[in-house]
Amino acid sequence: MKMSMDQMIEEVAKLCANFPHPPHTHAQIELKAILWLHDIGGTQAGDFIEACRIHRMESSRFPTIHDLIEKVRTIVNHRAMRTPQIEEVTEACTPEESAKFARDIRTLIKRNALKSMRGGRKR
Repeated sequence: MKMSMDQMIEEVAKLCANFPHPPHTHAQIELKAILWLHDIGGTQAGDFIEACRIHRMESSRFPTIHDLIEKVRTIVNHRAMRTPQIEEVTEACTPEESAKFARDIRTLIKRNALKSMRGGRKR
């Protein structure tokens, strides 16, 4: 699910509470939320919220949007490495190709059977 404006304001406010220096006004929090919401594009809300949580735990300074986008990339890439990629099974050939292959094999078998019935070798 994409991030909503309310979720973004909440995350920016949490970051401001965790990193109170310099102080942020409500107008600054809303402006950051608008800009960041635009900057993160189609990023999933859960991934961005997790990136903010990790930043609060690991850093001693207020993040830039670049910091958070890099954390989102790390989260997404890490999840992709853990998730087994199952390739979709596709047929090696069409039913028509399969039928032609079967006819060709039958023809070869018949030809070889006839050769062995005649003695196998030409003299």
